[in-house]
Amino acid sequence: MYADLVSLPVIEASQSQYGLVWTNKERAGKDWKFRLFEQVASGRQMALYDRAKTIVRLNGQVGEVAGTRLRESCPKSDGLLAAMSSFRDGSGFCYDVDGQDALRSLLDRYFGNDVHPSSAEGVLAIFDVEVQKARARSREQRRRRLADALKLPRQVTVTTTIFLRNPDVVAEALDRANGTCESCNSEAPFLRVKTMEPYLEVHHRVPLASGGEDTVENAIAVCPNCHRRLHYG
Repeated sequence: MYADLVSLPVIEASQSQYGLVWTNKERAGKDWKFRLFEQVASGRQMALYDRAKTIVRLNGQVGEVAGTRLRESCPKSDGLLAAMSSFRDGSGFCYDVDGQDALRSLLDRYFGNDVHPSSAEGVLAIFDVEVQKARARSREQRRRRLADALKLPRQVTVTTTIFLRNPDVVAEALDRANGTCESCNSEAPFLRVKTMEPYLEVHHRVPLASGGEDTVENAIAVCPNCHRRLHYG
């Protein structure tokens, strides 16, 4: 049955690696179960159906994977109309999948094929979600996952957008602070090695990404702890 084949650890493992999230979970017919996944970074979709054998439906075609067979056509029946309409344009490629190992190999081939967040912000957003999921697991669950985890982290190349800030704004804010955090009023936690000046960071009250101005009035010199608190507290 569907639950026996998938049993979710396989899907959860792919979520960690490739940013999969649930977008739908429903019963599409009397003898069919249907679940739809969407990949955060790319929007690629995957649907899983179960009858006598699990069928996986993907946006794109995957090369030969042991334990899977490309069907000549995707399943169609009255009970599947809702599921078919949920999948973009009713298009896709369907595979018969024989067992969890085959499903894992198919997911790794499909979602691991140069599909990554296009920005550093996207990587961090996915990572934050995955950390919250990890915190929700028991220590025993995390230990089991860690035993099978990659020892060296995967690497991706992303693009990022930065603002070309006015250095005079930074200098004015630092001079105004004179080595004292303008948020907690504590002295800077250490001195810069090269200049021996108090280390403070300049934060924009209204973020530049939200339309804030790069002006002295919108800037505040703060210690690293307060800077992180202002962003994440």
